[in-house]
This record gives sequence, structure tokens and C-alpha cells, in this order.
Amino acid sequence: MDSRPDKNRMTTLYVVRHGETDWNRKHIMQGQTDIELNEHGLKQAASCHLYFESIEGINRVYTSDLSRAKQTGEILAKEKAIPVATDSRLRELSLGCFEGHTYADIKKIYPVEFSNWRSVTGYKVPEGKHGRKGENQEEFKSRIISVFSDLAKAHMGESIVVVCHGGVLREMVSSLMGIYNVKFTNASVTKITASYQDGETDMNDDRQGICWEADTLAEAWHVEKVGFVTNVRSNEV
Repeated sequence: MDSRPDKNRMTTLYVVRHGETDWNRKHIMQGQTDIELNEHGLKQAASCHLYFESIEGINRVYTSDLSRAKQTGEILAKEKAIPVATDSRLRELSLGCFEGHTYADIKKIYPVEFSNWRSVTGYKVPEGKHGRKGENQEEFKSRIISVFSDLAKAHMGESIVVVCHGGVLREMVSSLMGIYNVKFTNASVTKITASYQDGETDMNDDRQGICWEADTLAEAWHVEKVGFVTNVRSNEV
């Protein structure tokens, strides 16, 4: 009997972090604030064609509806003439009043809130001037597992590109694959395989009967080749 995985029961996801923004460069927490790519980020997004030029059979590009991810996805998709769709569930973690500030400033301006955010389970950062409240970690985790599971199931036997954010990538690989402490630089690509298991699904298993495997993590050779790598922090959002 052939023990190889059935490709018709697998989905390949190329998960891309968006290109650089001015706030990335200044280490300002973006969260769900809608910041566009800067010139450096536009060139990073364009460099993705080097990664994808030899890859055939990509059916669709999905992006967060925030401009920095959407711009990256549209540039990437244009090179391959692939349709683009947005999904708001791919947005970055909502960080409430922390958005628009550096870590150093947050510690000074919101010392109690920052301490609670780092140490209290289920804590939500208060809303900021933009009117958005923060998400707690469980809400974020549930959203990310849901969107990746839905996309994988919708494209069984196919390959897709997903353009999202640093925090989304960290949550996805930690929650679905138990992988931690990966530094996802701007415009890096992570290749994930989702395969479907026979038998009953464990209702206590967040993975919904899908086996997730990382083929590669945070590849950025294409960005390095054109000389536009961004120096990012491992916890940057």
C-alpha cells in the first residue's frame, strides 16, 4: 500500500509577512492601525516575485484587509496574475491604546496596563483614540486558528498564498504546530502543509482534524538578494 500523503487531501499555504512600514522602522506598535507600506516595503513586496517565479499552481492570494498586507498581496499577485481576496480575520492583534506607541513609551504612559497585558490571563488593553479595544490572547488565537483552518479546508488539493502580519504568523505557528521564537522579517515566506486526518476529530483539539507541518520558516533570501531586509524585533506587531 502506498503510504505517501494523498495530495488531494492536502493544502499548501505560502504565508507571507507584509513589507515594511514607517512604523516598523520606528518600532511603533501598529496592531490594527491601518499603515501603508513605505518605499522600502514596496520594494520588499516586489522582491517576492523571485521566490514565487518558479512556483506554479497557486490558486489564490488571501490578505488581511489592512493596507500594508493588502498592498503586499496585490504586488505579489500581479506578477502571477492570481486573484486576490481579503479576510479581516487575518488582521494583526488589536492592541487598543498601545497602538501608535513604542514599547518604551507604553511602559511610561501606561505602566499598569502594560504590566497587566504581560501578566494577567485574559487581559484586554483599553481602547485607544481610534475606538478599538484590545483583544485578549484567547480571542486572537481563536480567530487565527479559525481563518487558517477555513482557508485550508476551502482549498484542499491546492496551493494558496496568505499575506498577513508578524503577530498572526507567530500565533499560527505556535498554536497549530507548537513552534516558538521565530523571527518573521518583513516579506519573509513560510511554507505550511495542511493535511486531513481520517477518523473522529478530538473536540478538544483546536486543529480541527488537520495536521499542520512547517516545510520552511521565515525564508527571506529573496529580500536579501535585492538588499532590502528590515531589522525587526521578534515580538514586533
